[in-house]
Amino acid sequence: MAENFNVVKRTLGVVMENGVDAHDEMTYKTYLFSGVKPSAEKEAIIAAARALGGLIDAVMAAVSLTEKSDNKQA
Repeated sequence: MAENFNVVKRTLGVVMENGVDAHDEMTYKTYLFSGVKPSAEKEAIIAAARALGGLIDAVMAAVSLTEKSDNKQA
């Protein structure tokens, strides 16, 4: 039985450095952007994340993409 997963929702996370804590360890802040088109190419999403990161006055540490899919059995 073949299973097909259809992406129904995406959330983009842009992780930025947020200074150091009392133990001199780096802290981070994540900016979340929901409503990312399920059909968007991953390269375009990464480019958008870099552009958004460039608007924030901090160093970008990471990009995350969370996908919610439904399972259609064929």
